[in-house]
Amino acid sequence: MLLYLQKPHFIKPDEAVQEWNGEALDALVVPKNKISELMGELKNASIAPLRSVDRKTDPQIGYFLVTRRS
Repeated sequence: MLLYLQKPHFIKPDEAVQEWNGEALDALVVPKNKISELMGELKNASIAPLRSVDRKTDPQIGYFLVTRRS
């Protein structure tokens, strides 16, 4: 997913918030366990109707696609 979003690496949450709010990013892939924490800090963000498939081995592992509201 990172390469699809043209990002060859992960960025730290505080950097992601700063880049998002500065409108340098149009989408983020956010781990399931961080989504509640980050959504309150991201301006004009919404969770896309896409998400990773739930894993039977560890239901805590998963990701959401966050996009900018139009």
